[in-house]
Amino acid sequence: METSGTPEGTRDLYQCLGVPRDASLTELRAAFRERARALHPDRQAGDAGAFARVEHAYRVLTHPEKRRLYDLLLDAGIVSSTSESEPVTPSALRDAGSLSDASVEAEAAAK
Repeated sequence: METSGTPEGTRDLYQCLGVPRDASLTELRAAFRERARALHPDRQAGDAGAFARVEHAYRVLTHPEKRRLYDLLLDAGIVSSTSESEPVTPSALRDAGSLSDASVEAEAAAK
């Protein structure tokens, strides 16, 4: 597992954490901790943007329903690992018909 941060254009959440698509929760947690430690903005070599991307990837991939929806979007080709693709957000999931307005509002209120 590499620890050098996330590629600037990477939108694939699995690549962001450096884990395979079938990674277990334990593997996700270990990858997140390793990357978060290296990228944390309070560290001298920290990178706030990369840290935020890693944190977002971890939140999505450790939530069973969000991960299922993300995997469906990957399979459908709606999301890819290219820099031209948009990051997965609750509103993008709603627009794809995967989330209700209430769940998007609840996600926004939790932030």
